[in-house]
Amino acid sequence: MNPSSDFRPRRLITGLAAFFAILIVSWAGMLSASRSEEMRYPKTQRGTVVDHYHGIDVPDPYRWLEDLESAETHAWMASQEKALASFLESDRIDRIERKLEALGKTGARYSTPIHAGGRYVYTAREPDQDHGVIYARRGLSGEPTPILDPNVLLSDTQSFSGFSVSPGGRYLAYTLVESGSRWGRSKIIDIDSGKTLAGTLDGVRGAGMAWTADESGVFYVSYGRAESLRSGDAEPRAELRYHEVSRLLPGSENTNRSDASVRPDPVVFERPERPDALFAPVVSNDGKTLVLAVYEGTARHNRVLAADLAALRGSSPELEFVDLLGDGEHAFQFLGNRGERFFFYTNHQAPNGRIVAIDRDHSKRPLVEIVPEQPDILAGGSSAGGNAMNLIGDRLVLLYRRVNVGVVRVFGLDGRLQHELSLKAGWIGSGLVGDDGAPNEAWYTFDGFVTPSTVFRLDLESGETRPFFPRPLPIEPDDYVLGNVHFESKDGVRVPLFVARKKGLKRDGNRPVFMYGYGFGGWAASPWYQPTMLTWLEMGGIYILPGVRGGGEYGDTWHDAGIRLNRQNAIDDYIAAAEWMVAEGYTSPGKIVANGWSASGSLAAAAVLQRPDLFGAALIGIPSLDLLRYQHFTAFKGWTRGYGSSDNPEEFKVLRSTSPYHIIRQNRCYPPFLVTVGENDETTPPMHGYKFTAALQHKESCPRPAFVKIVRGAGHGFGTTPAHYRRTYAEELAFLTQVLDM
Repeated sequence: MNPSSDFRPRRLITGLAAFFAILIVSWAGMLSASRSEEMRYPKTQRGTVVDHYHGIDVPDPYRWLEDLESAETHAWMASQEKALASFLESDRIDRIERKLEALGKTGARYSTPIHAGGRYVYTAREPDQDHGVIYARRGLSGEPTPILDPNVLLSDTQSFSGFSVSPGGRYLAYTLVESGSRWGRSKIIDIDSGKTLAGTLDGVRGAGMAWTADESGVFYVSYGRAESLRSGDAEPRAELRYHEVSRLLPGSENTNRSDASVRPDPVVFERPERPDALFAPVVSNDGKTLVLAVYEGTARHNRVLAADLAALRGSSPELEFVDLLGDGEHAFQFLGNRGERFFFYTNHQAPNGRIVAIDRDHSKRPLVEIVPEQPDILAGGSSAGGNAMNLIGDRLVLLYRRVNVGVVRVFGLDGRLQHELSLKAGWIGSGLVGDDGAPNEAWYTFDGFVTPSTVFRLDLESGETRPFFPRPLPIEPDDYVLGNVHFESKDGVRVPLFVARKKGLKRDGNRPVFMYGYGFGGWAASPWYQPTMLTWLEMGGIYILPGVRGGGEYGDTWHDAGIRLNRQNAIDDYIAAAEWMVAEGYTSPGKIVANGWSASGSLAAAAVLQRPDLFGAALIGIPSLDLLRYQHFTAFKGWTRGYGSSDNPEEFKVLRSTSPYHIIRQNRCYPPFLVTVGENDETTPPMHGYKFTAALQHKESCPRPAFVKIVRGAGHGFGTTPAHYRRTYAEELAFLTQVLDM
């Protein structure tokens, strides 16, 4: 059978068909919560599907669970939910949930302000609100004025996915998505009048848009019709479109027309031959040029194209894109321009990153180095959780990583260092945000282990920083210790590790340890405020965060050493971190929880399956677990640059030996597993958790639980509201405290 044929995830069905399908699934008896008795699960049908890869037959007995729309799958889901509910102790869940709620009381949460046309636009979410309200204020001390309240606007099935502000502060585009979907629809508000303009930007992700300097239009990336993408009736494919705002203003011919009657926005750029292509448009500071970064899937390397916006006329623009720079083998990120000089971050001839410049007409002069490569890693792109560099006024504001801790440096346009600010261990999740209209300030949101996400304002003249929206703390930070150490991996490579614990905790070799690792896509591991982990520490546990290879801790070399053919290195790093904790006397085998989310779900699961003697439990969230077929589904198509592809013979060998679904061994005794999936997840479809759990339940040889937790209504996350998230986390912690006898 061709592995790319047959099923693909689709929207889940409900109703009578699923109800009657319960009869199809026979029960082998409800399981007991006692670990001393034999674990009994709902019976799961095993199919006879066999795939053929490069001369090797690979059985896939749970292929039928990939059909998320079938009545049989719904029946299986219902039976698994019932089994998990009978295992978990509700009183324990309730107690943990109350603790999580108490530790989450950190006041209102604010987003990083965006300065545009003298306005500061941001969101503020009060503790009793599910979504942040968008506010605008004139100047730093102006009175906040609400622009949009998603708590009133949204239905129970919708969520808010971000907003974008036009450069003059006149318009705000906001994006809504349905039931945890990645694909949404954006509307535009005239901030002064409060009116919503006609027309919809369909099939968008988030709110990454590029406005023209005169605010007459906006470039955005559409992946198709949101409804068709959500239902699975269409495959996502990026198209750069142009939305002319002026034709939808009051008095225009389209003002009183419905969305359906407004003509579609024209496509100005596409790559139909590359369905995994991704685009990132930016308009130059002077408004003359559209700069377009073109990526292939999740690759960190890209080409950069440019188009002269003088050709932008009317609602049917025909832009001519030319190659500005980039060979597709290096990363280039546009920071802005000053006159004819365009500034870029790049790792070209600089694995740690540097800042270069090029003339608008690049044929006149080659790349000019502005800020040379430094011993510290320049945190480009996702390695710091956002655009962690910016061109503001006549300064370059850049984030570096030094021994896994952030350092903000401010340079002049001549490359001379002006200020340096060292941060605590944590991460900047919003980037370094600024605007030429306020050239002496930069904004960032800092998140640390004992510091909930807090907005800071950096004065670029003095180099001083202070919290702009302080938040109260329900804890005493000095009660906790966060260490930053290194350990040796299997091949002798030194790997960074954060270790968090309560002050005064004895190193008696008996402490339960919770370990989270990522090692994918260039993200650098940094601690952040988590009520779940603070609760874990309150219960006498230890939390560790290793910076395994495949991440961005030490630049491109570190990243490349843990992906594709080198993926076992990341797993070895993860295992070595657990071994180090045992050797250092913190814990002992059987007391370590392996945790991974999303792309790192396979990392943690593979580590446990390879070394079941070392771990006491596995908590795997929204994961990718069938690595031979993952690329055939939704957003996974672009992940082959990180995982590799089973279509490649050499990469297939590595994938087959590291794919959790395929390395479960018959009659082996594995630690307890809980796999959490989002019912409507389009990034890592829930079928990964379904197939893996079914296989583990079938092959497990000892009375240790293996369950799947299905978060109803959720997409690529653990809920749709703060309360929803909190309940999911409480159930996960309850599972761990039960199986570890805490």
